[in-house]
Amino acid sequence: MQRRRTYGKRKAGNFRLLVITPALPVLGEQAIVRDLFGAGLSGLHLRKPGLDVKGIKAWLRYFTKAERSKIRVHSGDASLLEMGIAGLHLPFHALDKFICAGGGITASIHSWQEYAELERTIEYAFISPVYKSLSKPGYAENKNTWNLPAVPHVPVIALGGIRSRNIAKVIQAGFSGAGLLGTVWQQPERAVKVFNAVKDQVMSWIDEG
Repeated sequence: MQRRRTYGKRKAGNFRLLVITPALPVLGEQAIVRDLFGAGLSGLHLRKPGLDVKGIKAWLRYFTKAERSKIRVHSGDASLLEMGIAGLHLPFHALDKFICAGGGITASIHSWQEYAELERTIEYAFISPVYKSLSKPGYAENKNTWNLPAVPHVPVIALGGIRSRNIAKVIQAGFSGAGLLGTVWQQPERAVKVFNAVKDQVMSWIDEG
């Protein structure tokens, strides 16, 4: 078993705070995403398994070029890169089947065995669930996700059940970032407020010294 790393207060300036869209449509979702960008969200993961490529492109056209550059799509279709998005996100099992002509690739993993097989060209990897999932009932915490490698070769983003009251532990454990899904979208009308609460907790861990 890999040894878990723990930290006290540390520099978190490069900590990525990301939001993942819900799989099903939410009323006013794109407008909420725009408000999240306005609140300081640096990266959105668009995950819409019910949309085909044409539908995804239509969803993306709502946004400006600058906003699309912050959006990463969960898809293996390289034509989406023509939309000026940040890149594509793939499940671990699909990585060896995909050759990307441009744009960055990120991945989802569920074990450190999968992590060890990732190429260094992967921009970052989601691992989940670090806590009991808020968006997937019955998806319990996997305690092994906290056993980060001593020297990660690909940045690791924690996913699953993360909210303002527990994100400090994610930062302390040495994760390179956190992905928010259920905590933001459970009450869409409060999405920006909830995001800001989590962001404030992250900022409180930045060591200015």
